[in-house]
Amino acid sequence: AGKGWFKGGTGSFSGFHLVYSNEIIEDNMLLCATGKIHESSDKYDVNVIVQKCTHYKCKKIYGYAINEIDIENGNKLYCYALGEGYIWCINIKTNLECGDYLMSCGNGFCIKQDDDLVHNYTVGKCLLDVDWNNVKDYITIGKIIYKKYLMPVVILAG
Repeated sequence: AGKGWFKGGTGSFSGFHLVYSNEIIEDNMLLCATGKIHESSDKYDVNVIVQKCTHYKCKKIYGYAINEIDIENGNKLYCYALGEGYIWCINIKTNLECGDYLMSCGNGFCIKQDDDLVHNYTVGKCLLDVDWNNVKDYITIGKIIYKKYLMPVVILAG
């Protein structure tokens, strides 16, 4: 395994894409492809337009957002899509265990997947056990309060 970041889109076993969005997306939130590409795309580099994932079991999952670059030139951000990383999970289902698969639940968050098979909507695989009784970080979505946790995962989206 390599150390640090390497030119060419890999490092510490994480692969990413340069993507575009018309909205501001918080780091580690799930991204979905919109079905459109940015006008700057060419035959060597497809610049996908993404949005924060808002669907349950979304098959358009592309990865998660990291805003590490200058966005002055057209709302660019990184979409981490393969390898190791961190994504936000919320407590809609049972506790999370290392090895559980994750899926989108809307609002850019993940939840435990219904089964143990890889699907077109599978986001990744948990690398840590989480007992929601011990989590103290909260978020309100609509009028419902959820616990949230920044889960280390193996990303399978890309």
